[in-house]
Amino acid sequence: MKVNEVLVRKPGVEIQSVVKNFKKYGFSSLPNPDVAKKQFEEFLKVLSDEGIKVNLIARSIENRPLSYKVRSHVFTYNKQALICSTPNLHRRGEEVFLKEALKICGVKLKGQVTHPAILDGTSIVMLSEKKVVIGMDGNANVEGVKKFKLTFPELDVIAFKTEVGELNKFINVVGNIVVMSEALAYTSLYYKLKEMEYEIMLATEKETRSMAVNFLPIKDRRVINVPSSINKRLKKAGIDVIEVDLSELVKGNAGVSDLVVLVDYRI
Repeated sequence: MKVNEVLVRKPGVEIQSVVKNFKKYGFSSLPNPDVAKKQFEEFLKVLSDEGIKVNLIARSIENRPLSYKVRSHVFTYNKQALICSTPNLHRRGEEVFLKEALKICGVKLKGQVTHPAILDGTSIVMLSEKKVVIGMDGNANVEGVKKFKLTFPELDVIAFKTEVGELNKFINVVGNIVVMSEALAYTSLYYKLKEMEYEIMLATEKETRSMAVNFLPIKDRRVINVPSSINKRLKKAGIDVIEVDLSELVKGNAGVSDLVVLVDYRI
C-alpha cells in the first residue's frame, strides 16, 4: 500500500467529557485529555514526515467525544466513498462533518448505508487491490454487506460471521503478510487466507488488546504502529515499523488506522 493523503479529526474539547464517564465511552481506564492531544499531534507529525498530506476536520462536536475515530464512518476506494452506519447510537451524526470534508478533498460520495443496513467502517479490511474482508460482527449485518457490494461491484468481498467486534482490530495486511489475532486462528477466514497463500502472523491476546494489529500501512512494507512486541516480529519479516505512542487513545479502543480516513492511496 502507498498512502498519499488522509483525513483526520484531532481530539478537541469534546474529549474532556470522557473524563466524567470514561466507561460509558468504552475507555478501559481514565484518559488524560492533554496527553492524548499531544500524542495525536506527534502522530500527525509522523504522517507529514512520511510525505503524507494531512487534511483536518476543523469543526468539533462537543457531545461526540469519540469523533476522532473517523475510520468508523467511511470506506474509500479510488477517491469514492461509502458513508457507513455504526450501531453505536452515541456516535450517530459524526458522519455529517466527514461528508463535508470528503467533498472538499475531492472524494465523490458514492453511497450511504441506511437502516436496516449496518456497516461500521472498522468491519471492513482491504486484503488487496480488488479483495475486501467484511466481518459480520455486530457492527455489520447482511444488509450492510449487500449495500457495500452494490456500491463497489468491482471489489471481491469475503464476508463471514464472527464474534469479534471491529474486525480491523483483529486482522490487518502488509505486503503478503496477514497479521491476525489468535482469536481468529483456525476459523474459516484463517483457512481461506491460507488457501490464498498469505503468510499469517498470529498476534497474541495481549498484542490485540494493545491495538497492535490496528497498524497503518503507509508504503510497501512500511507501517505506523503503537509500541508492541509484535513490531519486533514484523521487523524480522522485513517490515519497517515507525512507532508512535498513542497510549491515551488506546485506552479508548483506538489504534493507528482508526484515526485516519484514506483519501488517496493505492494497493
